[in-house]
Amino acid sequence: MHDDLSDLAGFTAVKKKLSVKEYIEHVKKVEKLRAQRKVIFFVFLVLAFLVFTTFIIILLQGFSVMGFCLTETLLTWLGAQTIGQIACLAGIICKWLFGK
Repeated sequence: MHDDLSDLAGFTAVKKKLSVKEYIEHVKKVEKLRAQRKVIFFVFLVLAFLVFTTFIIILLQGFSVMGFCLTETLLTWLGAQTIGQIACLAGIICKWLFGK
């Protein structure tokens, strides 16, 4: 994976001739951004997997593949949980991006 932040800790700081304290703060910020980026990527992967498996379960139920049958209340709950997960994640990301 290409890391867009790779140059921030090196060349840019030297080019601007930062003091040692400023350089350390700059490197800490870059590392924090890298860590946040990894966490967000992982959360999106997990969410994508959960949505995909929910979709597969709904398709299996709809086509009754190999006698697959779940109760209607369980399917309703599963759909509501998926929508709730997406809404919660969207809210967290919007708050992180746009507000403090």
